[in-house]
Order: sequence, then structure tokens, then C-alpha cells
Amino acid sequence: MNTNFSLVDKERGLYATKDGKLFLTEPGTRELTRSPLLFTPPIRVLASEEYDPYAIVLTANGMLSVLSIPEKRIIKNIAVPGNSGVIETIVLTKKDDKVIITLCGTRGHFRLQDNHWNLVVEPLDTLMANPDTKTSAQCAKLENDIACAIEERSFEKYSNSVQKYLVYMATFCSKSAFIEIWYEIIHAELPFEAPILTNFWRETLDILSSIERIASLTDELEMSLNQEI
Repeated sequence: MNTNFSLVDKERGLYATKDGKLFLTEPGTRELTRSPLLFTPPIRVLASEEYDPYAIVLTANGMLSVLSIPEKRIIKNIAVPGNSGVIETIVLTKKDDKVIITLCGTRGHFRLQDNHWNLVVEPLDTLMANPDTKTSAQCAKLENDIACAIEERSFEKYSNSVQKYLVYMATFCSKSAFIEIWYEIIHAELPFEAPILTNFWRETLDILSSIERIASLTDELEMSLNQEI
């Protein structure tokens, strides 16, 4: 199996590559259960407890696919509505054994019914079975972006994705969870030169220090950078 992965979810048996292949394995192993699913690259895979037992695949050509993880097959494949704007959240709910897809974009919320997208007027909160869905979906998206940037050795993409990710986590996560994420990120092995990273972490810290919610953590973040350097 290809080892050039942009996403690895061993728990669910999902391995995505930047050339558009999605390998499906027995959960917790690398034992393939079928030939890989092929998509137009690059792809973004959203998988979390909020979506179980499904995963969502978004492709470069604007397609959205819903994968049944237990069945190892695509159960829905449809084009994203062109007037949705930037997709911020995807919500999956189930009714009468049918999976209902709701897209929350910058230009409105759309629900898939009878293979057609319909504009939804309800506020987002009424669509969510779990209020953490938006956070989970957005985190998965940004984490995939970071993984792709590292794989491509693109510092520009990496720095942009990491800063968005950290700002998002600082805004929505608990302080203890944010600190854990911060240490994990700054201590990760990266294919970039140390001086560039040092300047980047300083710049990122300046941005984070402006977020009132984690203002009390600024000194600890500063100390962690001094230790890293």
C-alpha cells in the first residue's frame, strides 16, 4: 500500500493519498479490505465521531461522497451546489434509515432531498444533533490541510493552515486541550528549516496573544518556544 498519505485514520481504517486514492482497511490495521476508491485529487476526508459510521470525501472538482465505513462503499455521490459559497460545515443526520446531508456554506444552508439541494431556512443550531459537529468538521478539514502541506513540503500552505487551526482551537477548545495541541504542533518533526520555523512560531504567538480567551496562557506559550529554541 502507498505510504504517501495525506490522511491516516487507523481507528476507522481510512488512508488517503494526495493523488486521490482512499484505501480502506480493517479498523486498527493496514490490512486492505478492497481495492482503493479513486477520486479527483486533491481530496479532503472528514471522519470523526460526529460522522460515524460514515465519512465524507470532498474532491477538487466539487463532488461530495458519503462513505459507509462498515460497508466499505460509497452510498452517496453528488455535486456540491455552486451557489453555496465556501463550505464551513457538513452535517449528517439519519431519518428512516436514510442519511440526510446538510451543507452550511457562506451563502446559505442546503439540504439534500430526493437528489436535489434545497435551501434551508432554519438556523444551524436546529440542524445539529451535536453542537460540537461544526468544531469537529472544521478541525478535520484544517488537520487534513496541515497534513497535505507537510506532505508537499510547502511552508506557505503549512503556515497558513497551522495559524488558522491554532486560532480556531484557541477560540473553541478548553485551555488544557489547546496547550496540549500547541505542544504537539511545535514539537512535531517538520521538513522546514529551523530559522524559518522560529520566526513563524513567534509570529503565530503574536497572533494568539491577541485572543482574550487564552490571554492567561501567553507566558506558558512564550516559555515553550524558548525551550524549543
